[in-house]
Amino acid sequence: PVLSLPKEITTDIFLRCLPDTVGTHPNDRRFPLLPLYVCRAWRDVALSTPTLWVSL
Repeated sequence: PVLSLPKEITTDIFLRCLPDTVGTHPNDRRFPLLPLYVCRAWRDVALSTPTLWVSL
C-alpha cells in the first residue's frame, strides 16, 4: 500500500518529516538518510529530492 503512493506524495511526506530548524537535536541531520535504508522505491524518491539534502 505505501509503495503504491505517487512519488509526489512520498516526497511531501519526507519533506514534512524534516525538522523546522536545523540543529535543535543531534538526530535532526540524520532524517534524510533514513528513507535510503527502507526500500529501493523510498531510496529513489529520497535521492531525487534535493531539498532533503540542503541541511547536511
